[in-house]
Amino acid sequence: MASHEPTTRRRSLAGILFPLLAILAWSGCDTGPAESLYTPDDPSKPDPVVTAVEPAGSALAGVDIIRLTGQNFSAVAEENYVYFGPKRGTLISATPTTIEVRSPATPGDDIPIRVQVIGAENFSDAVDYRLEAAYEVFGAIGKVEELRSMTTDAAGNMYVSMVSGGTSVGFKKIAPDGSRSDFAASTFQWNGLAAGSDGRLYGARNLRAVFRFAEGGAQETWVTLTPTTVRISALAFDANGNLWAGGANTEIFRLAPDKTVARFPFDGVVTAIRPFAGHLYVVAQVAGSYGVWRFPMDGAGNLGTASLYFDIAANVGAAATSEALAFAADGSMYVGTDQADPVVIVAPGGASHSILYPGVMRQPVVGGTQVPPSPVLDLAWGPDPFLYAIQARPVGTLAGDAVPMIRINTRKSGSR
Repeated sequence: MASHEPTTRRRSLAGILFPLLAILAWSGCDTGPAESLYTPDDPSKPDPVVTAVEPAGSALAGVDIIRLTGQNFSAVAEENYVYFGPKRGTLISATPTTIEVRSPATPGDDIPIRVQVIGAENFSDAVDYRLEAAYEVFGAIGKVEELRSMTTDAAGNMYVSMVSGGTSVGFKKIAPDGSRSDFAASTFQWNGLAAGSDGRLYGARNLRAVFRFAEGGAQETWVTLTPTTVRISALAFDANGNLWAGGANTEIFRLAPDKTVARFPFDGVVTAIRPFAGHLYVVAQVAGSYGVWRFPMDGAGNLGTASLYFDIAANVGAAATSEALAFAADGSMYVGTDQADPVVIVAPGGASHSILYPGVMRQPVVGGTQVPPSPVLDLAWGPDPFLYAIQARPVGTLAGDAVPMIRINTRKSGSR
């Protein structure tokens, strides 16, 4: 999973995203329907009629463009008002028979959609519609609790290194239903975690060793690497049970189930590592800039020469940093960054990239001041289609708020 190397601009993890769904005050969002736009002295226009809504049944709140089909809409987009319950959506386009609109970022069931047209006496009849959350708070993390790193197992359970009141409280297991239990005690804070097929949790904390824990068990030193300057802070298993390890080194390490070690040259600060579809991918800082590097991997788990797969500095921002990486089953790559829109999706093959849900995961404006970005520290798949994220507290904000994990609806299947 992701590494949290101290040299990579660590931030205290104490506040995640402030996931108030009201942070997205879309420019056209009202607190309630306006008074009738009908003027008695002017000739009345026919009332709008909605006959169909697409996508049928539901859409992601604040993300999807929703298409309304009907009659008596205005061809002038600004003369149409579309309300989702008490809040107004953002008009994209309009014709007399169609309207395209983006909903407010307020999820809910049976939300009435109504259309108002300037010059018409009445609203359209309401059409009930479901707006699904693009992301939501998960895990019931308390106000004095902070998450340092996380991983997931094949059943979709999450494992987190947790701190409470500044002191490590060990590893917690969070089930898909959000219930939480103790997994193992530890007085240390962990940079990288990986769940083994043996039911044990493997951890790194910027030392030259990899440790492991059985549920309810004590810390066990599993493998110690040489020389003494080796630092490990990023871990991930491949399908053959090999544990890949990286950090601020000149090599990447493959640790076999029998503890034999293979080394492959790579000079950089590895902050996240992930095997996928016959390759090994690493997020790394090389020569001062961040990128995702890809190694070809043969059937025996040997690496070829690395190539730059996605240039974070060039495509996201020259000063952008990254510590988190995940793949969907279709090859889409999710990269966590420290930018205002913090998650980037790279298309299969690396040919293009886009922001995950632009604007939806940005920090709010509080008291007229924009809260700084909240860097993504880790990404891990839960049950499909959910991708989980933890973030650092935005620079300059105060402690005291809860530090949640967030669950992102990707509408994709994950690669674990």
